[in-house]
Amino acid sequence: MLIASVRRACAAVGLIFLAGVAIVTFSVSAREDEQSETDPRVAAALAVQKRLQDMMLAHDIPGIEALMAPDMVVNGPSNKVVNRDNVIGRIKAGQIS
Repeated sequence: MLIASVRRACAAVGLIFLAGVAIVTFSVSAREDEQSETDPRVAAALAVQKRLQDMMLAHDIPGIEALMAPDMVVNGPSNKVVNRDNVIGRIKAGQIS
């Protein structure tokens, strides 16, 4: 599935998958009309994910801050809900790369 592939790609470079970053929500079903990379919503989400990945690799903190919504929250790897400031603080500290 597309979402699983994106999550594996993020994990491969040590990123947290930030579902809220894309601001685009879509559901993937097991039906034949499953959305693909040619769907504009999926393409937009993948483009934002790629931008975030590039910014993370370049340690572009201002770019990352601009990309993340001020009220962003994510479920961290320790199964704790964390906010934008926590994520950005961990990026700055080198705990997320």
